[in-house]
Amino acid sequence: MHQYYLGEIRMFGFGTAPDGWLSCNGQILNIKDYQDLYGLLGTTYGGNGTTTFAVPNLMGRAIEGVGSGHPRGASRGSERIALDVTNLPKHSHELWGCNAKGNKNKPIGCYFGIVNELQSEINMYHNTTMDVKLSPESIEVVGSGQAHDNMQPYLALNICIATTGDVPKRASIVKNEGGDDVSA
Repeated sequence: MHQYYLGEIRMFGFGTAPDGWLSCNGQILNIKDYQDLYGLLGTTYGGNGTTTFAVPNLMGRAIEGVGSGHPRGASRGSERIALDVTNLPKHSHELWGCNAKGNKNKPIGCYFGIVNELQSEINMYHNTTMDVKLSPESIEVVGSGQAHDNMQPYLALNICIATTGDVPKRASIVKNEGGDDVSA
């Protein structure tokens, strides 16, 4: 008797799949070589269903439970994403100042004020109310639409699927109130 089930997925801390296991890297397999595994997975993860099927591809992916609109085998997300103005809520950036001579050298609780170039110490802030909207050109647009990493924290492990082992008993499938499949 094995200590694992056919089709079970486990993580290993070494770079090769142990005997009786394959890495979950989306590889296409021949049905005739892995008939029992095909019987469990079908073409959920790929393949043509007549001669081939695929194991899950969990490289650079996080595992998510099924249900609530997340069907088994669905692949979503991206490792990199480019943000632009369509990804941000509507907002504006304005720069305000005041029409008073600067009397502070720290911006805390202050606004830009009028600077006297003849001062020995430059006081460019004033602690009065803002009353002058500065030119929109005084704030530069940044970002350039370049992609940024969109991955959650991770630890690289070898995620494998068992190609041998005890065959799990089929549970009867029933629908819950939300219409999702649940094991009974």
